[in-house]
Amino acid sequence: MMAIVLQRKKKECLFNPNMVFYYFDQRQIYHEAPIDMIDSNMLSDYNKLESLLMINSDQKHKDILLEILSKEKITCELTTSFCLDVAFTRDDFISLLYYLGYLTIHSVYRDMIEFTVPNTFIKKIYFDYFRKMIQLDFHVNTSNYAESINRIIDQKDNSLFVSNIEGILKSLDNRDFRGFSESKVKIAAAAIAQSNKYVLLKSEYPVEEGYVDIVLFPYHTQGITALFELKYIKKENLNQATLEEKRKEAYLQLKKYGEAKEFANQDIVKWILIFSKDECVCNEIVD
Repeated sequence: MMAIVLQRKKKECLFNPNMVFYYFDQRQIYHEAPIDMIDSNMLSDYNKLESLLMINSDQKHKDILLEILSKEKITCELTTSFCLDVAFTRDDFISLLYYLGYLTIHSVYRDMIEFTVPNTFIKKIYFDYFRKMIQLDFHVNTSNYAESINRIIDQKDNSLFVSNIEGILKSLDNRDFRGFSESKVKIAAAAIAQSNKYVLLKSEYPVEEGYVDIVLFPYHTQGITALFELKYIKKENLNQATLEEKRKEAYLQLKKYGEAKEFANQDIVKWILIFSKDECVCNEIVD
């Protein structure tokens, strides 16, 4: 309990010391950041997440995973003791993720705690499990995910990336995943991008004029910086007028984002992607 009280009051960020030493060791040897940001010696520790989700594999726990991936925050009342004879509640499961280091405290209001994903490394672990989940549960082929990102960065070709997003959306198009709409599209896009270690993925990336849905920065390689504005239209609302309204909204957003100082002196390509149900109905480059 003391550690929980301290974290509620702390203002400084805490970092995993093993990962910090790994990073500085690589910098000292190669004089640049490591290509693999994950120390292979740490992977066995983080396989706990997969084991935990496999053990508690009912739908409500998968829904928690999807909520964390889509919002990067989740709220519950912290469980301080567990009874193994009783099924895990939603609060129990979220609390366990916190105790294992997969969530950290973002804010506290009375007994309710808002948790968030602590860092990019942990976010990658969540997406790794998500890809494995759709591969095993829905038989989605994930073998060309990394290649689809290479084509974006090297050839300015997003066709395979879009096709892979559609494949994930088709797999999630069932009663277990209702109501995810635009968030579902962002999860699919980010899960694909996270499979490639030569890009740095930023979702909801803050710039002067707002937040870019998805940004892919080349990492340890040459290539473009890709900006994506993602929109979603419910199937029953899809018509030419609605599509044009969403396209115009995305176009104006990307025009503003592209002028942000964060992208100065970078070769950027901006794409509008609009989906309806499990199909991309607009794939357009913004000049």
